[in-house]
Amino acid sequence: MKDQNQTEGFKPHLAPARPPAAPKRTEAGKHYIYDEPRISASKLAEYVLASPARQRRIAQDCKVTPKLLVAPYREARDVFSTSLTHAGINFEYLLREAAKIKERIPASKWQKVENPRCATALKRIAAIAEQVECQGGHVIHPPHGTWGGIQIAGVYVSVNPELVFSIVHRGLRKVGGVILSTSQDEQFSLDRTHDGHSVGDYLTTLLYQMLEQRFPSGGNPPLHTRCYAMDVARGKVHSAPQAHKRLLKNLEAACEVIAMRWPSIDVDAILASDGPEETV
Repeated sequence: MKDQNQTEGFKPHLAPARPPAAPKRTEAGKHYIYDEPRISASKLAEYVLASPARQRRIAQDCKVTPKLLVAPYREARDVFSTSLTHAGINFEYLLREAAKIKERIPASKWQKVENPRCATALKRIAAIAEQVECQGGHVIHPPHGTWGGIQIAGVYVSVNPELVFSIVHRGLRKVGGVILSTSQDEQFSLDRTHDGHSVGDYLTTLLYQMLEQRFPSGGNPPLHTRCYAMDVARGKVHSAPQAHKRLLKNLEAACEVIAMRWPSIDVDAILASDGPEETV
């Protein structure tokens, strides 16, 4: 099989740049302890709008995280990442895969829970897939299997969209992407707002920033209207705002606080309480 880039006629400058090195971590039983400040894009987007108590909890859960053999919704994410066709997201393919997963006999207690939630997630994604404008797009695969992250004010922010693609927009090849938000709890809705900006605005802005760094302006910069975040449980699609300087300043300020807080986080106390509250 030909390389994806060769098959689609990509030019060398469309190859994504390398991500920065991931933060160092040490093992502590069933947990990882991160020596350097880090956070996921989804949690940083939440952090900016969170209460002070919630911000503290998020930072603690970022420093001490459980070892996961399989992340929730992994199969749904993998299926979605292979759903792009020349006509756009193939919702019929998503529904077929959802049916297969639902009918599969679970081989473990984990699959007994995971299979139905992945099937449900794929059905919900299929229902809103047409809102992702990527017709004529080509998949761009992440370097070394992951998109990695970006550095903001001394904090490593992991930004790993399920789908990155290139499209032709006004005669120029541009880059876009989709990142899934799979939380069921209403308190984690991407619609939550403060000071005129939503969690979805911040999450899509982080996606835009990551793509901008991977595809420098001299090559093929991202298109903000094609940087999407799907709130799967609530069936909504968000796209990055064009004006995002204020959002970037807020993200930078939030990361400054996380970096300052990091050395004072009491790891022993977290481990003594059976670890973090949630996976970050």
